[in-house]
Amino acid sequence: MLAFHEAVLSIRAGECDAALVGGSNLTLKPTESLQFHRLSMLSPDGACKAFDASGNGYVRSEACVVVFLQKSKVSKRIYATVVNTGSNTDGYKGQGITFPNGEIQRALVERVFQDAQISPSEVAYVEAHGTGTKVGDPQEVNNIAEIFCKGRTTPLLIGSVKSNMGHSEPASGLCSLVKVLIAMEAGTIPANLHFKSPNKDIPSLLDGRLALETMPRDDDLITLLHDIHKQNVNGHPYRGYTVLGAATPIKECDVSITKFLMVHASVAEYLSTAVAAVAQSIASCIEHFRLLRIQRTGCSPT
Repeated sequence: MLAFHEAVLSIRAGECDAALVGGSNLTLKPTESLQFHRLSMLSPDGACKAFDASGNGYVRSEACVVVFLQKSKVSKRIYATVVNTGSNTDGYKGQGITFPNGEIQRALVERVFQDAQISPSEVAYVEAHGTGTKVGDPQEVNNIAEIFCKGRTTPLLIGSVKSNMGHSEPASGLCSLVKVLIAMEAGTIPANLHFKSPNKDIPSLLDGRLALETMPRDDDLITLLHDIHKQNVNGHPYRGYTVLGAATPIKECDVSITKFLMVHASVAEYLSTAVAAVAQSIASCIEHFRLLRIQRTGCSPT
C-alpha cells in the first residue's frame, strides 16, 4: 500500500495520468516460515482468528494483485474514489520490529482525516490489518475504537480479509483493498471467519461499539483501510491508511464507450449458442459490464 500511496500522490501532483499498482507474495522458502514460527508470529492451528479470544497468530498465504488508478474525470469504470491516503513509520522500538505502536497509529489516522476534511464518525466500515495476534489486534482495534466511535449512534463495522485468506504479507494491503472494492460493488461486506468470542482485551467489541457482520452497502459508504508492513521505510516498518468513498453506481449505458466482448467455444454450434445468449443478456448496463469482465477473465482455455 505504500506504492499505492505514492501512486496517488504522483497522480495528484501531475507527474502521471494513471498508475498500475501491484503486489505479490510467494512462500517459496520454508526457512522464512520457520523464522516466523520461532518468533511466535504464526498460528499453530492454521487459522487467522482476527479479533477473536483464541487468536494466536496468522497464516501465511500467497497472492498477486494489480489495481489501476486514474483521474476520475477520465475514468471509464470507477469502483471507488480515493479520498485520501497517508503513511508513516514508528521508528526504533525496544520491543522489536513486530510490536505495534498505538500512538503512531493514532497520529497518522488523525492526520489523514484532517487533511481530507472528513469526520472519522462518517466512516461506516474499517478494513483492519487484523492478523489475529494477541498484541497486535488489541493495540490496533482499541485505537480504531478511540478515534472512530466517538459520537456514533450505530456500531462501527470492522473486518479483516486475513481471516478469509491468510496474510499475504507484501500483497496483503492490496488484498484488503480488492475485498473492499468487491464489497462496494456487491453491496455486502464478507463476514469474518473464525470469529466466535471477542478478544477480552478489546472492550469495544464487548460493549457493542464495534461489530463484525455482513452489511448491505449504503450509497455514501466511506471505508478506511489500515495496513501495516514489516517492509522498511528509512529503516523502519511502515503503516498506512487509505480512505475510500463509494463510486457512483452506473445507471445508464454510455454509448460512447467502445466495449470489446470476446465470445469463444470449442465447436461452432456452441459458439452460435453463446453469441445468442450474450445478445439476450445485454439488457442492463451494469450486467453488461460484469459480463464483459467475466468473459475476459473468467474463462479457461479450450
